[in-house]
Amino acid sequence: MIKKAVPFIPVSIILILLLTVVILFNNENGRSSYVLFFPLDSMKGKNAEIREVYRSKDSHHRLDIFINELILGPVALKVNPFIPEGTKIRSFIWRDELLYLDLNKDFIRESASIPLDYMEKIVYLKENIFFNFPQIKDITITVEGQIPGSEFYALSEKSES
Repeated sequence: MIKKAVPFIPVSIILILLLTVVILFNNENGRSSYVLFFPLDSMKGKNAEIREVYRSKDSHHRLDIFINELILGPVALKVNPFIPEGTKIRSFIWRDELLYLDLNKDFIRESASIPLDYMEKIVYLKENIFFNFPQIKDITITVEGQIPGSEFYALSEKSES
C-alpha cells in the first residue's frame, strides 16, 4: 500500500507548487501601483503616496481609476487633498498623447480645508497624471466644458448668477 502511494507524493508536491505559483502570479497581476502627490499640511511641499489599485488592461479605464483615486484624497493624515469633495469626472478623451478632462463645478469650489486656487489644483492634477502616465504629453482640463479662468468662462459664471 505504501509503495503505491510513494509515486503520487512527488507529483502532488509538484502540483501544489505549481498551484501556489499560479495564485501568486495572478495576485500580482491584479494590482497596479501609482504614485499620488498631495500637498503637505503647510502647503509648502508635496508628499507622495503609493496607491495599489485594480489593474485593468484598458488604459482608459486605468486613467479613470487613477483620477478617481486622486479625488478620494490622501490616506496619510499629514497630507491634504487638493480636489474638493463632490468633484466628479464628467468626461475625458484620451487620444494619442493628448488628454481632455472635463470635471464638474465642485472642482473649482473654494474650501477652507483646501487653501488652493483652481489653477494650483490644475497644476497638482496635471503633475500627477504626467508622472503616472508618461505617454500623455498635453492635458486640457475643463470645468463644465469651459476652461477655468478664460474670458468665456468668466462670462458664463456671471450669466448663471
